[in-house]
Amino acid sequence: MAYETRKWMEGLGVADTRTFDISTAMAMVHSAAAKLDQHNQHLLWKLVPEFMQLANIYAKLESGLATFPPREQINETVTVKTDAKALTG
Repeated sequence: MAYETRKWMEGLGVADTRTFDISTAMAMVHSAAAKLDQHNQHLLWKLVPEFMQLANIYAKLESGLATFPPREQINETVTVKTDAKALTG
C-alpha cells in the first residue's frame, strides 16, 4: 500500500524514514474523502480545499483509486426545497 506515494516522496527528497507515516496519513485522507457524500465533498472543497487536493494527489499516485473533482466540474442536479403550505394552498 502507498508504494508509489513513498517512491514519489523519496524522489522529492523526503527521507525514506518519514515516507511511511506521511503516505499512511495521505491514505487516511483519501479514505475519509471517499466516504463523504457529494454535499460534504463540496463543503470540504470550499472550506479546506487542501484536504481534497491531498486526497486527489494520493489517488493519482496509487492506481485504481477514485479522484474527487471540484464542485464546478460536477454536473449536479439541483434540488429545490419548497414550503408544503405554499403547495397545498
